Amino acid sequence: TISAATAYQLGFSTEPPSSVTAGASFGASVQVQDRYGNLVSSASKSITIGSTSRTTVSGVATFTNLQLTTAGVYTPTATASAVIIAVSTPLTVTPAIAKPSSASRTVSTPVTVTPALAAKLAFAVQPTSGTAGDALSPAPAVAIQDTYGNVVASTSGVTIGSTTVNAVAGVATFPNLVYTTAGTFTLTATSPGLTSAVSNQFTITAASGSKLAFSTQPPASKTAGATFSAVVQVQDSNGNVVAGSTAAITIGSTTVNAVAGVATFSSLSIATAGTYTLTATSPGLSNAVSTSITITAATASKLVFTTQPGSGTAGQPLSPAPVVQVQDAYGNLTKSTVSVTAGTSTVTSVSGVATFSNVVFTTAGNYTLTASSSGLASAVSDPFTISPGNGSKLAFTTQPPATGTAGVAFGAVVQIQDSNGNLVSGSTAQVTIGSTSVSAVAGVATFSTLSFNTVGTYTLTATSTGLANATSNSITISAGAAAQLAFTTQPSSGTAGQALSPAPVVAVQDAYGNLVS
Repeated sequence: TISAATAYQLGFSTEPPSSVTAGASFGASVQVQDRYGNLVSSASKSITIGSTSRTTVSGVATFTNLQLTTAGVYTPTATASAVIIAVSTPLTVTPAIAKPSSASRTVSTPVTVTPALAAKLAFAVQPTSGTAGDALSPAPAVAIQDTYGNVVASTSGVTIGSTTVNAVAGVATFPNLVYTTAGTFTLTATSPGLTSAVSNQFTITAASGSKLAFSTQPPASKTAGATFSAVVQVQDSNGNVVAGSTAAITIGSTTVNAVAGVATFSSLSIATAGTYTLTATSPGLSNAVSTSITITAATASKLVFTTQPGSGTAGQPLSPAPVVQVQDAYGNLTKSTVSVTAGTSTVTSVSGVATFSNVVFTTAGNYTLTASSSGLASAVSDPFTISPGNGSKLAFTTQPPATGTAGVAFGAVVQIQDSNGNLVSGSTAQVTIGSTSVSAVAGVATFSTLSFNTVGTYTLTATSTGLANATSNSITISAGAAAQLAFTTQPSSGTAGQALSPAPVVAVQDAYGNLVS
């Protein structure tokens, strides 16, 4: 009877299977052998494969729950302590010389572990930070894995967002993922029946500045001259704030430098009533146009002639009728209802407008109108001229003297006037006083050779065709110097020796026969 020699090596008496599914249990048996490969049934050793240890029974350690979770090709190795050395299978490993206190191991034939059923998704290539509008680079890739993280050669569709890609050999690559909004994100990959995968966080930053945009619009309405605010952003083509921009941005006459891509306008104002939009500009960037803002008039402050009085004719209303507006300090029409006085006319404004349709000047000349209203600044019109109306009457502007001498010339002046007593300077009408006619010059007839030969009190009457007569003040004519005698009572026939009766009377007369008393 030949017995086994001293324990020398380990050997697989039952090899692991040539292939197994990841995570599936499989078995193997390891013998304690002498140097000739004989079972040493008396040996009691603790033999280890991977993290699993078993104690020999009659020289044999039986492993029934070995497990590999990662796909690949393996050669499980069995080890034991003391004087045992490791020897591989004869084709691949040559046994080494035994050494005291060293370990011995044996290597199995290769085992191929195939992936289990697809169970989950995992990011094989994580997304990295990028720029808005550009595809993520490198392209994120998602692997279809079994429970143990082995890639399963599936062609299932994998979806990220709205993009679905069919896997190739278990990996779905997303080469055209584009984010247009700046921010911090994660990707979530899904596929029916599989556990989703969430990527690492990544950051999308804004691209280069491309345009301006109002992020805070102006108010819908504001009072003239009052300040209001608006905020304008420097954005890339996808509408992201370009936080690094300090661009100078202009609205109207106001320029503000952006801070972190944002320009805040806090003191905008519009003085003229109306509806407006604001336009923000900056060199190299597309303009931005705001929503509309309606500017209404401020508090009534002043009066303004919006229709000036034109030159007119005495006695007739000014035409066009002067119009006065009640305006705010910026010249905007208010809706005020106030009493406005111009000259002698007072009108109540309607929606801030006072129309003077019956302003009449009766005296020719050059004028201005002053419009006034309590609590408001007055308005003075442009100068205008009132001309006389048509000739209507005659008037003595220089009266004859109160007294005169018979036969001595005196003067008087007569004007051609309109119905309001204005000189009609364009008239050359012929004016007659008594037997003397004079043609007017610039509306004035000057009489310098008037005379009366008979003592008495008179008035002069000036006449002209088509014009009302004029009557002067009275003039008293006295006798001139004694020049002659004249019988005022002639002698009559009588009787000799008797006084003539009636008695003859002789008057001392001037040259015109007036009694020189």
